[in-house]
Amino acid sequence: MPDNSKRLYEAMFLVDSADASADWDGVVSTIGTLMDRARAEVISTRKWDDRRLCFEIDGRRRGTYVLSYFNAEPDTLSGLERDVKLNDRILRVLILRGDHLNEDRMNAATPLMKMEEARSSAAEDTETAVAVTVSDSVGDSSEKDSTISDVEVRED
Repeated sequence: MPDNSKRLYEAMFLVDSADASADWDGVVSTIGTLMDRARAEVISTRKWDDRRLCFEIDGRRRGTYVLSYFNAEPDTLSGLERDVKLNDRILRVLILRGDHLNEDRMNAATPLMKMEEARSSAAEDTETAVAVTVSDSVGDSSEKDSTISDVEVRED
């Protein structure tokens, strides 16, 4: 008698980048529908990264990776993989058992999150540098203004 208790899995879905950026909610909905058909309990689904593909897949050069964690019975995975192959929106999927995963690992920052965090940090540093430069130049501009006002302007 097979063990049909639910196990933890992680799945990496690959979708077209243009489709993901134009209709992100639709992509998430498609993945949710596929998971529902497999009677899976979705723990989380989030964008992992957007990358250039090593080779074209169905004429596409870029892909968005979507990472999903879910609980499902092992015998439903073949149906999930079949449904993905029949779905036009999802290019590929890789499903792995998640026995090695813990809560921290599932909540860890994705490459996309790390990149956005670095960008926001760089933007804050730039804003601070601009504010310092502006405050420094404000003090200098009063000296420049007085020098400019001392110069007589002649019209010929």
